Formats: sequence, C-alpha cells, structure tokens
Amino acid sequence: MDGTFHLLKNQKEYNQVYIISVLYTTPNGDATFSYPILFSLMKNRYTANYTELFEVINDAYFRKFQVELSPIAFRLDCEQAVIRSIKEVYGPGSKIRLCTVHVMRNWRKHFIEAIGKVLFNTQLFQNVWDILRGSFFLPFDALEIITNYLKTKILPQVPAGSKVKFQKFLDKYMTKYYFGVNAIYPNAYWSYFSDIDDFSEFNMSTNSAEVINRKLKNLAGNGKISFPTVCRKLRTFKEDYLVDYHHKVRHDNFNPRRKKVVRREEALLDLVREFSNLPFLEQFNDPQVGEPTVIQYCKKFARVNRHLKLGTQDNDHSDIDLDQTCVPNFNETLVYTEL
Repeated sequence: MDGTFHLLKNQKEYNQVYIISVLYTTPNGDATFSYPILFSLMKNRYTANYTELFEVINDAYFRKFQVELSPIAFRLDCEQAVIRSIKEVYGPGSKIRLCTVHVMRNWRKHFIEAIGKVLFNTQLFQNVWDILRGSFFLPFDALEIITNYLKTKILPQVPAGSKVKFQKFLDKYMTKYYFGVNAIYPNAYWSYFSDIDDFSEFNMSTNSAEVINRKLKNLAGNGKISFPTVCRKLRTFKEDYLVDYHHKVRHDNFNPRRKKVVRREEALLDLVREFSNLPFLEQFNDPQVGEPTVIQYCKKFARVNRHLKLGTQDNDHSDIDLDQTCVPNFNETLVYTEL
C-alpha cells in the first residue's frame, strides 16, 4: 500500500493517488509478480479518509463474494493515518508490517541529523548503525539490551560535543518511536523475527509497490495533465497490468527472484533460527565484559543485509502530524476504480 502524487500535479482538488497492490508469489517461492488492484483519488490524507476508502473496498468485496474481507497482512510505509484506519476498520489485532527500507531510511536520516555525516562515517558510529540495522531480525526482548548497550558502552566513547545529541537520538527518537514498550511504531510492526522464524516469510518491504509507482510516473510524463486524462491513464494502466498478469499465469512466466536475494534470505533464515534455538539465558545475557549475544547477532544480521539499498529520497510522511486524527469537512473524499 502506497501513495503517489506525480499524476496529480495539475489537480488542486485531489491530494494523492493511493494504490493498493497484491504481491503474488509462486508456490515454490522462486518467482513473483506485483499488480495493482485499486487506485483511489483522495482529497485528504486523514484517518477518516482512509477509513472511508477501506469501507468502500469492504462493501465492494462483500457484494461480489458474499463474504467479509479479511486481509492476511498490510504492508506499508510509516503513515500513521493509514495505520490507525486499518486498526479501526479491521481490528486492533490486524497484522501490520512496515517497509524495512522506509524505516531504515528514516533511522539513518535522524541519526545523521543528530551527529552529522562526518561522525556517522566513523568506525564507532558505523558500528552503531550495524547494531540498529540488525535489530530488524530480533524479538522485542532484545531491544532493552540494545538500548542499554548503546548507552553504557557506546555513549562514553562518543566525542564530548556529540554526547547530548546522541543521547537525545536514543531517547527522543529511537525509544519514543520504535524501541519503547509504548512506541508509536511498536516492534511488532517492523521486526521480522517472528515472520522469518515461524513462517520463513521475507516480504519485508514495499518495493513492489514502488515499481508500480515508477511506471505510473513514466506514464504521466511531467504530471501536469487534465483530470480526464488522469482517469484514462489509470484505467489503461490497470487493464495492461491485468493482461500482463494473466499472460504470466498462462505461460508460467513470472519474474524470477534474483539468486543473491535468495542466498541472502537463506542466510537470514539460518541466523534467525540459530538465535531462536539458543537457550533463553544465552540469548539475552548482558555480560559485564564483552558483547551481549544480541549485539553479536545484530552485527551478523547487518553483514548479511548490507546490500539493502536505502535510496536517496525520504518518504516518511513527516508533513503528517502524528496526532492528526480530527475529522475534516469533506465531501466525496475519494473516487475509486473497482477491479
């Protein structure tokens, strides 16, 4: 699930095109294909707007299949309004998984803002960055040990002029938003430890949706096109994707997964299972001397995951207030195409 704004540069009435896509994976997991199932032209991006969108989808699904829609999982970036709406419409227990690329990109941006690019590239802070990146593949119980290690072992080594900023990064950003018990983005949203350990599931990003967005941008040119043209291009885009999907199904010609990605997932699975099989006291030991087991595994995970590209653009929806839950005055919030 992701939004794009490129198609609507010339439109004052609509704020974004929100796209919901499905990632199909072959039974043996060796090939994939992602295709859009809905485009929504939205006037606003409040929780109420997304709730209306989901209710329209639910109604259309029920009318067609006579059963309630119950999605297995929602994979998206860090937009709080969407997350709140999912929990409101589909229940607080809905499986929400945040894109690791978006989350990691946000961490890196705030980390560099706190200490500066020069210090970020030093050995000390590259070590910290490896620990943070490795935390995606560990359970919640590991986060307290990671935080304690960063404060007791790393903080004393930080140059005097950067200590306060690094401490603030840990307390006001990482703990508040991701590592804390009551974090805004709880560990269950972004840790893939259980998915990998229990189900060997590696769908950790929304990259497939980004591919669809890029194709839409190419289709839209500079984006300054009329509203009827936007609707016509979206319809053509949808139909072409569905034709392509059915062609691939008939000819068993899905996109083969790259060998290096498969090898990376195999290595991550081995490490997750290795950590999971350790005795509990060994998993979460915090020795006076040497590195805790959690820290050792963070670094191992980071080495395996090192090739993951962060890209250069930020998309953390920082323009959306975390407390933006008020219901605005709106009519005909969305226009949708039903597939």
